Amino acid sequence: MRGNETEKNMEESLLIPKESLSSSSTTWGVLSGEVKKQGYIAAPMVAVTLSQYLLQVVSMMMVGHLGQLALSSTAMAISLASVTGFSVLLGMASALETLCGQAYGAQQYQRIGTQTYTAIFCLFLVCFPLSFLWIYAGKLLVLIGQDPLISHEVGKFMIWLLPALFAYAAMQPLIRYFQSQSLIIPMFLSSCAALCLHIPICWSLVYNLEWWSFELLILMSGLLPNPQLETSVLSVCLNTIQTLYAIPYGLGAAVSTRVSNELGAGNVQKARVAVYAVVFMAVTETIVVSATLFASRRVFGYVFSNEKQVVDYVTTMAPLVCLSVIMDSLQGVFSGVARGCGWQNIAAFVNLGAFYLCGIPTAAILGFWLKFRGRGLWIGIQAGAFTQTLLLGIITTCTNWEKQASKARERISKGRSLADNRVEEMDKGLLGKDEVESREDLTVLLAKDEVECEEDLTVVMADVYIDEVKRLGSIAGPMVAVNLSQYFLQVISVMMVGHLGELFLSSTAIAISFSAVTGFSLLCFRLLYFLLQASYTYGAQQYRKLGTQMHTAMFCLLLACLPVSLLWANMGKLLILMGQDPAISSEAGKFTVWLIPALFGNGTLQPLVRYLQVQSLVTPMLISSCATVFFHIIICWGLVLKFELNNIGAALAIGTSYWLNVLLLGLYMTFSSACAQTRVQVSMELFHGIKEFFLLAIPSAFMFLTLLSGLLPNPELEASVLSVCLATITTLFTIPDGLGAAASTRVSNALGAGNPKAAIIAVRAVLFLTVLETVIVSSILYASRHVFGYIFSNDQEVVDYVTSMAPLICLCVILNGLQAVLSGIARGCGWQNLGAYANLTAYYLFGIPVAAALGFWLKMRGEGLWIGIQVGAFVQIVLLFLITSCQNWKKQASKARERIFEGRSSQGEENFMSYCGMKPVAVGIFQTF
Repeated sequence: MRGNETEKNMEESLLIPKESLSSSSTTWGVLSGEVKKQGYIAAPMVAVTLSQYLLQVVSMMMVGHLGQLALSSTAMAISLASVTGFSVLLGMASALETLCGQAYGAQQYQRIGTQTYTAIFCLFLVCFPLSFLWIYAGKLLVLIGQDPLISHEVGKFMIWLLPALFAYAAMQPLIRYFQSQSLIIPMFLSSCAALCLHIPICWSLVYNLEWWSFELLILMSGLLPNPQLETSVLSVCLNTIQTLYAIPYGLGAAVSTRVSNELGAGNVQKARVAVYAVVFMAVTETIVVSATLFASRRVFGYVFSNEKQVVDYVTTMAPLVCLSVIMDSLQGVFSGVARGCGWQNIAAFVNLGAFYLCGIPTAAILGFWLKFRGRGLWIGIQAGAFTQTLLLGIITTCTNWEKQASKARERISKGRSLADNRVEEMDKGLLGKDEVESREDLTVLLAKDEVECEEDLTVVMADVYIDEVKRLGSIAGPMVAVNLSQYFLQVISVMMVGHLGELFLSSTAIAISFSAVTGFSLLCFRLLYFLLQASYTYGAQQYRKLGTQMHTAMFCLLLACLPVSLLWANMGKLLILMGQDPAISSEAGKFTVWLIPALFGNGTLQPLVRYLQVQSLVTPMLISSCATVFFHIIICWGLVLKFELNNIGAALAIGTSYWLNVLLLGLYMTFSSACAQTRVQVSMELFHGIKEFFLLAIPSAFMFLTLLSGLLPNPELEASVLSVCLATITTLFTIPDGLGAAASTRVSNALGAGNPKAAIIAVRAVLFLTVLETVIVSSILYASRHVFGYIFSNDQEVVDYVTSMAPLICLCVILNGLQAVLSGIARGCGWQNLGAYANLTAYYLFGIPVAAALGFWLKMRGEGLWIGIQVGAFVQIVLLFLITSCQNWKKQASKARERIFEGRSSQGEENFMSYCGMKPVAVGIFQTF
């Protein structure tokens, strides 16, 4: 009887009264309040993400001025590293956004530390197999038909990048750990410091060791005529869009944390408000970023290369890159919501469908069949991005937040003994307006918010939205900086290598793309479930369980790195077998081999990032990421240029920077009182959730775009241009990604707290921000389309090509913005599976086929590849939007609560990241190492 009464009290305290959930209308006051909350999270997260990704961008910039070969190979290597390593770790670490975010919302603080430990341990394990893959990256590129020269440089680059893999594996869980607790300043300082060090180091290394890298989007451009030009241009575009993606990813991380926390605490309305707020922020970010990018389309190509051909090509790609920014912004936010709600499976299917059924095929058709070259490849990928964003948007729009909150509670309480005296702790699982300032006053603040919700049973006031936007901004801002700093590790390397020539740029781009497909993306995707469970755990106040979950995630990721390392070691041969240019494949193989340490670093980093993210501890991640970026700039400059290590120095700089970020976040976890409740002792409990992290990750369609660019005529040019486009769009993606992170945090917190209405408001707010962001960013990008190509290369051909790609890049900015936000919403709700399906459908059924058709069949070269990917992005956005819009948020909140205690038997046993004793984080990290 006592157990039944306890559960009844828990139900009453965690869920908003039924009559308060009946309202379907939302006023601007509530929306503006949510926008303020998400903006408070998203802004620092944007800086964190940007600083992290700039580590790669700076390297690419320095290498790009060595020539088309240097730029194309470096871009390909970075792309390969991202797909085969970093993205894998990132995907696996993203599960922490859901788990820790919802655990924080439910005041289960100890579980956050446990989940972070588990994530770091799992990511480390994943890094070992990934390292082997990186070692053979150069050979693999040759085997798949890439240019031999580029492939050779890619292989060298990836080998020296191996240390960065392990550092990344440790850093990502730390970032999520801080993000979930809104501790963003430490991440910001760390990322900025790493970036400052990376620039000189990358400069010295690029001009000292011959290392060529390429992005996986550039693998396709390597098959086009004039592969050095195609891969160089696409690498510039890819690095641009990936860098910009840090913004929507930060927003997605914020909304994932907010949604998972609110659902874990049973606050349905707060989760809803978080979604609204992050969408608003994503729209705003997209407008600003895309406008800026388009305005500078004629000059930003020089950042990556000094060759006029590459810069001109990048200018033509600028509109497509701007479109990518928009798509990425929405996708990042919707993905964050999906993570916060626990829709990782849905998001996975969305991603699979959008890019592998739409984006990549479209890119292949446009790039090869229709002879659109790199532009066709990019358009195809954007088709997949659009599909992904559409799907995620639909999913978010259709969400029943009451149902989501109910699901969150069910996940938390499932299997718990009725006699468990700690059930009473769940009565405090309501997330308040100012929860991060004082956990002792959390219950009072939560009660205050609940009273406010009860007083407004029919409408949600505008000030609630404003408050939610502030919350999301506080998470998304630092998360953007964290994501950017991580992306910049590769982008900076590509930039520095790109100035060595087209071969350097194309091979490095292919290597990075291949490593992303075969390594980083696998690690990142496997962290989606960790993020989900961590967010729910934190939202349900199961704090000690969170630490165990982090341990499990880190162990699994490091374990997964072992086979990937073998693959990377043979990357050069594989690229040749795939039909890549022998020269490009050889350099890409070298790059990938030296990138193996970065694989393990990434596997360690990702669980840490998710661990912090779900607790909204984004400030430490922000500081750490910024410090890492500064360090990376110095290191990359020194190794690439000063010591003349060329692309090998860029790979080494990436690995070194990842491990630095891991060290900084690990120290913060050890000595910060903010992590005291989630720090737990490493124990055998971490093995309970291993199988959750060994789901197949879906590689990025953009990385396949890079691979296809290597198959185009003149692969050095195509790969170089696409690498510039990718670098641009990835950099800009950090903005909507930050919004998505904010949305993920807000939605997951709301669902974890059992508050579906808050989740709904968060979704609406972040969508508003996303639209605003995509408009601004795409406009700026298009305005600068004639100059930004020079950032990556001095080759006039590459710069001109990048200029022609500017409109496509701007379109990509728009699509990416929407996709990032929708993905953040999906993460906050735990829809990782749905997001994966949407991604699969959008890119692999639409984007990639269209890209291949436009790039090869219609002879559109890199433009065709890019257009195809944008088709996939559009499909993804549609799918994610449908998923989000059709959700029952009350049910999602219930599910979030259930996830927190999932696995406990009637005898009180704990399964999957369960409770264990307190122990300093540093001890757990060193034991994991």
